[in-house]
Amino acid sequence: MLRALILVAGLTAAAAGGFCNDKESSCGVWGKNGECEGDNAEHVKNVCPHTCGTCNYMCGDMEESCAAWAKEGECESAPDYMIKNCPTSCGLCAPKCADLHDDCNHWKKDGQCEDNADFMNKHCAVS
Repeated sequence: MLRALILVAGLTAAAAGGFCNDKESSCGVWGKNGECEGDNAEHVKNVCPHTCGTCNYMCGDMEESCAAWAKEGECESAPDYMIKNCPTSCGLCAPKCADLHDDCNHWKKDGQCEDNADFMNKHCAVS
């Protein structure tokens, strides 16, 4: 009984906090084969963040300034640092289904869901 309670408590905490999960079943093999540092490292780190160690197991930004840095384009210009320390702001994972920017609803009204779909899907999932 105690074991079941611990499992339920862990699952509840995980659901509330979110996870840094691999998005492909091949991530383990790719990581073992060195793909996290190979020619496709940028793509593999985004698809396999847990295997490549690019974000912590529980999804969450490690720095208060992550959202501001992400808006300034740091996820693209400094991906090694940002993906590991700011996975939520960079759109790698979300602790819960939520818009990651205050301007998402405004951008939606401006037609950005169609005009800038990749960004909006990643950063403004609710809107």
